[in-house]
Amino acid sequence: MASSTNGARKRHYDLRVWGHSNILYWWVIWAYGYVCAAVTYFYGTTIKLSEASRPFQIYEGSWLGWSFLVLLLMTIMFSAIRIKGYLAVIGILGLLFAIEILDRTGNLIMIVANVPDLVVYMNLGFYFMFSNILLIVWLIALFIFDPLTYWQFQEGQLLEVHTLDDEDDKVYPTIMMSISRRPMDFLRKALGLFQTGDMRLSPQREGQYSIIIPNVWKVEQKIKRALEVIRQQ
Repeated sequence: MASSTNGARKRHYDLRVWGHSNILYWWVIWAYGYVCAAVTYFYGTTIKLSEASRPFQIYEGSWLGWSFLVLLLMTIMFSAIRIKGYLAVIGILGLLFAIEILDRTGNLIMIVANVPDLVVYMNLGFYFMFSNILLIVWLIALFIFDPLTYWQFQEGQLLEVHTLDDEDDKVYPTIMMSISRRPMDFLRKALGLFQTGDMRLSPQREGQYSIIIPNVWKVEQKIKRALEVIRQQ
């Protein structure tokens, strides 16, 4: 009777945490791609380049293609590069300084005047196929490849498990281990819907480095739950 109670107690307090790759934040790209496809389908224009070519649909406003391109590049950049608060301020100040230099030299007017000539058009087929392929890659990465490595909090220890990798599993003691959320820049928080963050596990032993579990979904709940597991040891 006592052993079954201990087993139920252990199962109740075990916690498994999965980290995710940065592709987690790319949902905004395929989601906006479907929005662009819908706008093109309902409000676009059907054209043919020649009598022998197949007709296709595009949206007449160049802003739609530009917005998709800018969102794509910004998401890739900010999901790959961590920008601390002071670096973001330096970057903004640097951009304003560059604009001021261009304005004083007269080049800014020339650039702005030529922007309307730079049109970006993407047809319905591009938006739809690109979003479908990216969605499939996103789902495979998040629900097949990312779960192959996970961290499991148990009574008195933390297991780092690699399901298919050649890397050996690791065991860390949880005595005096501290758990916190690593600071993130605002844009990455926004892309993660303010639910995603990195878990930092500090063993508090000399010679051991902090363990970072990246891009944990509902990280605050996971940290609270992990602390409960640790307190039960």
